[in-house]
Amino acid sequence: MGLRFLSNNSGGAAVFMLTVIPVFFMLGLTFALSGYFIQLKSRVRKTCIEESIEIQKNIIKSEQRLFKMNPLSTTLRIELLAAQADLALQTYMENPVGIAHANYLINSIKSQQESLDLLQKGIIKAAEVYSQIQTQLMLSNLYKHVNEMGLIWKFYLFVTNSIHLSQAPEFAVRPDIEETAPNYELKDDYKSRQQLVLFWHHHYQTSASAEHFIKTETNYEFSCGSGPNYKGGKWSIEIKGDKF
Repeated sequence: MGLRFLSNNSGGAAVFMLTVIPVFFMLGLTFALSGYFIQLKSRVRKTCIEESIEIQKNIIKSEQRLFKMNPLSTTLRIELLAAQADLALQTYMENPVGIAHANYLINSIKSQQESLDLLQKGIIKAAEVYSQIQTQLMLSNLYKHVNEMGLIWKFYLFVTNSIHLSQAPEFAVRPDIEETAPNYELKDDYKSRQQLVLFWHHHYQTSASAEHFIKTETNYEFSCGSGPNYKGGKWSIEIKGDKF
């Protein structure tokens, strides 16, 4: 009688364990999946915002360097006009020495303008190339983060990610005149042209090996980035991003 009671208790305990363990496992897996998703979103958002801000900082620094050359550009332009006016005067007066001196000044000023023009265009080109490199590195880092997280969960989840730029940053300046060594200024729509906006689409669903424990599927879309703002002679960077 005692043996039968003990046997019944053992059987009931076994049934209880077989019922409860999968429930606890499923709950644990559900919490783990929530943690995975929160951690992944945080890493993507942090990387996107921090690196896009650095890209904006470097573009702004190059723009500041370019704008600091405007006074020299203006000075050379005024000096050239003055030399050309002097040449006209010396020519009218039929003064060979004055004509030679005016031509010398004109050629010297134009040479300085050509050097300045090369420097200005070099700053613009370098900023554009560096911005493109930084942007590609940011995308690589983001893919690295999402792939690393996906590998950790590859037994339980089938994961796909799509990350792309919906707006690539542009060096948004323009010359005031179409001549050698002009002054440069921001384009009227510099805010929209210079902003960086990234789009991320994330999808995961439980793999076939995990579906008998839990079955779930999630699609998530997120955009983030940053853009410049120039107001009252001061620069700032505005963060753009969806709320979690």
